[in-house]
Amino acid sequence: MEFVKKHKKALIISSVILAIIIVIIILMFTLFSLKSVELSFKTETLNITAEQTKQIEQKTLSYGGSVLFINKDKIVSELEKEFPYLKIVNIETQIPDKFVIHCAEREELFSIESNGKYYVLDEELKILSISNSPDESLVSFEFEGIDYNEQTGQYFATKLNLNLSSAETGQFLTLGSSQSSYFADKMQTISTSVLTAFEQNNRDISYVKSQFEQFEIFYRPERVSETNYIWRTCLRLVDRSGFEYQIVDADINLPEKISVLYSALTAAANEPSLLEGTYLMVYQNANGVFAYSFVER
Repeated sequence: MEFVKKHKKALIISSVILAIIIVIIILMFTLFSLKSVELSFKTETLNITAEQTKQIEQKTLSYGGSVLFINKDKIVSELEKEFPYLKIVNIETQIPDKFVIHCAEREELFSIESNGKYYVLDEELKILSISNSPDESLVSFEFEGIDYNEQTGQYFATKLNLNLSSAETGQFLTLGSSQSSYFADKMQTISTSVLTAFEQNNRDISYVKSQFEQFEIFYRPERVSETNYIWRTCLRLVDRSGFEYQIVDADINLPEKISVLYSALTAAANEPSLLEGTYLMVYQNANGVFAYSFVER
């Protein structure tokens, strides 16, 4: 009793503070409880239906809890996995009880074949769908790897088997599991930056799909001494007329090299014979200048 009398003022203050905290907690989970979700798309959707939009909203609502404490990263990860065409830009919190999901629809760009299945990917190599037949409107993407012959002690180029039999929609294609990390990093860099490189040259995804039918990453050996080679990582592009372009060291300065590619095509427009029986090679010469050559086949 003596203790209570001595600390009466402190106990009253503590009780008031505790009551305020309890009220705040109750408000957090009532007034600020998630009650409404809205999807806001940047552009019109083609593959995300109205029904899927409702499903996405309901799925988000099912997380429940206070809008101030819900784990948005978890929502983004799980929604983008379940709905492969969905790309969430950010989730905006509108006090007191609403989320606005700002998003876009992923666009189909590449088609990759593995074990008789065709995997449709976007520019970030996310698997959007899987089918039994190719889509001719997409750009076929193939990969060449580097292997090692233990008997001869030499490296050699070989077609890369991606082995996607266990892959599912919503996953991202990772090339590292099929190749040494050095070459895998180069392939991943090129694959996920090629569309951006075209966009920096004012060619959007619609243009790329209409202009090209095939991309391939391959390796060109270049002798540096009597016994040693270095492997140049190259990007081969084949347009829908069958003409071939090769970009050497495509993991470096790709936008600039694509700009050179179009400069070469402008020059060829005035001299069409340059395109006969040749392919176009874009590279960086010994002086560090980006250049091109029409090489006879």
